[in-house]
Amino acid sequence: MKRYLWFCAPMFLFVSLAETQDLVVDQFESYSNDFELMENWPFSKAGGEDGLFIFLDKTNHPPEGSFCLELDVDMPAKWWYNIIQRNLDNSPLDLSQYRSVSFWIYGDDSLNAGDLAVVCFLYDSQNRVLRFPLPNEYVVNASWQKVTLAIDSFVDEQWDAGYGTANPDAVRDDIVKLGLMCVGNVDNIFATLFVDDIRIIGSSQSSTVQGTIVEGETAMASVMVHAIGHNSVEITKTDENGHYIFSELIQGRTYRILPQENGYDFNPGVVSQTLLNAEYTFDFVGAPSIYNDLETTTIRDAFDEGGLNPEIVYRGVAQWNNPGDDRPVIEVTQDKTYIVGFPDAQQVDAFMPGIEPNALAGASSPRFAVEIGLSYAWDMLVFGQNTNRNYYAEVDAYCEIRDDLAAGYDRISLGIRCNASNPSSPVLDGAGDTVPYMSSGGYALSYETDTAQIVARKYGNSNDTAHALHRLEGYAADFASVAINESGWHRFRIECQDETITFLVDGNLLISVTDPEYSRGPAGLHYRACFADNPFDLQNIHHARFDNLLAGPTRVVCVENWMVQ
Repeated sequence: MKRYLWFCAPMFLFVSLAETQDLVVDQFESYSNDFELMENWPFSKAGGEDGLFIFLDKTNHPPEGSFCLELDVDMPAKWWYNIIQRNLDNSPLDLSQYRSVSFWIYGDDSLNAGDLAVVCFLYDSQNRVLRFPLPNEYVVNASWQKVTLAIDSFVDEQWDAGYGTANPDAVRDDIVKLGLMCVGNVDNIFATLFVDDIRIIGSSQSSTVQGTIVEGETAMASVMVHAIGHNSVEITKTDENGHYIFSELIQGRTYRILPQENGYDFNPGVVSQTLLNAEYTFDFVGAPSIYNDLETTTIRDAFDEGGLNPEIVYRGVAQWNNPGDDRPVIEVTQDKTYIVGFPDAQQVDAFMPGIEPNALAGASSPRFAVEIGLSYAWDMLVFGQNTNRNYYAEVDAYCEIRDDLAAGYDRISLGIRCNASNPSSPVLDGAGDTVPYMSSGGYALSYETDTAQIVARKYGNSNDTAHALHRLEGYAADFASVAINESGWHRFRIECQDETITFLVDGNLLISVTDPEYSRGPAGLHYRACFADNPFDLQNIHHARFDNLLAGPTRVVCVENWMVQ
């Protein structure tokens, strides 16, 4: 089995270290009463007096010793949370010397999966946080289960002391506390959980993931299968029986198991799993791809008043099927009002004024364009196959100078070779804040309304929402840019030929670079609202407007036509 980084992502050096002795955080055997327990596990609350209560328990047959921690959850409203915290002995800890956090948990089977989230936190001395959300199946399982959470799969918490600053990330050699958070995802959550024997472990254990890939009744041989982890990707191929196996994945890490084969889609497209057991089996069924092959076919969409071109199979759009939503194609000269707001929070109207028609050459329906946007975050219209490599994409984009904004901005992008580790919804600049690692990336021409610049860039492969919004260090590498003087339509074009990526704006070469990091992936029209998650900022959203899409191969496609596309 080969081991190397997918798409030539930045190389990580793993040094063999002597195993560090385990650090016992708490076995809950030293307390004489609940008051001593609460003194050592202080908590913060949200939503009033109710929420989370902790007690010593010895009735639930703890797996280690005589006592365990009882967590009583009483949260009347959605998104209430409580966090209990424990100072670590011998702190600050350098996490590079440890492999995982381990504890026993006894869930509550009266819960529905996803109703209650349990998250393990590691705090540095500045109260910045690393987190690992516990998989739902452990929260609802009413039996004792041992949980192992790999240290290098803890990710940065956005909503901590460093959120929105130049350095939001917790310092991994300055860890001083461990925390457990319970947060309700629906109203009226009542549950009882038990936790025992919390440790920070100095050694690691492995898990095996295997399965079979077939097309109908026929085994698919030589299919590339990726196990995408936090900072590396392991790759293997199926044998003649369609069987694949990863025998040395790290227990406690979250992996995405992703098969890829030229011209094929798979069901499921990807499996995401935190490996808390020794063995897992995941099977896949392949079928010829339903998406347009940009290496053999040229596609065009005028985005006229008739709507999208039905010959192009699009995907990845977030909310076009909502009642009352008249996207995707709009008349750009008309003012537009739409509802914005964070989910389950206050909703307000956003106003987007009409703009001038597209006067660029070749625009056959200048008053109409496709609108890309969402009520609070990002949206993307994706085309092409996940394994496409040598192709170009071109589109006319409206670039607006926003002098009316005191804070925040709109980002519009044409992306190419976008990350397809989540095949049903490929991603460009950032993947959210739950499992961000190795799930964003691609080459792009991006326009941002606060800088009035069109930028040729490469987005990082592990962006969370905070990095994408606030342009924090490492979120992207900029190759070149061009400024605009007034709002208007501009033609974006990106060409990929092997490791050469060429960026053009309005027919003029901006830059051509040689870069091996993203070797394959579909293209997409992308929008991100870079505003704070409150209705007063979100009402400033102006969605992206794109027109006159063209994409196809950047190589000779037949003997009769020797001209390179």
